[in-house]
Amino acid sequence: MRDIAEAAGISRAAVYLHFKNKEEVFRAGSIRAHGQVMHAVELELSRNLEVFERIEAALSTYFAGLLEEISGSPHGSELFDANVGLVGDVAREARQRLVQLIATALSEADHFGEIKLANIGASSEQLATLICTTIDGLKNAGAPALPVRSGLALQLQMMRASIGTTL
Repeated sequence: MRDIAEAAGISRAAVYLHFKNKEEVFRAGSIRAHGQVMHAVELELSRNLEVFERIEAALSTYFAGLLEEISGSPHGSELFDANVGLVGDVAREARQRLVQLIATALSEADHFGEIKLANIGASSEQLATLICTTIDGLKNAGAPALPVRSGLALQLQMMRASIGTTL
């Protein structure tokens, strides 16, 4: 709480006027961070680019916005450990929203003939779930042979080839 007060330029007592403890601070910060990242994801998906370029940019924004800053913090491992218990619901809601946004982008691309989901007999929701689950697996693999960004690019390249974009 002392670090938070110093960073905010206020007294520690003033921090306690707004938050009961560091867990409440963490939860409020996480809610704010997830909201900002999801807004940035929506912006990436609304750009006038090929659908897989938008998805790759959106996922990079999502994971970079939620992971890179925390992992670079001196308290990063403590924050990641606290995440499940304190803000697991916030993370789950954001993840579900991410899948929905990607599914919508894929569905719209299919509707406008940019891709052909019928080529593989999968729904946009199934592909969106597969994309996010694969990225989660790469991210959680520790020191993977295939880095997350490279794995994402490879997966999207395979999808692009299999559902036949018009580019």
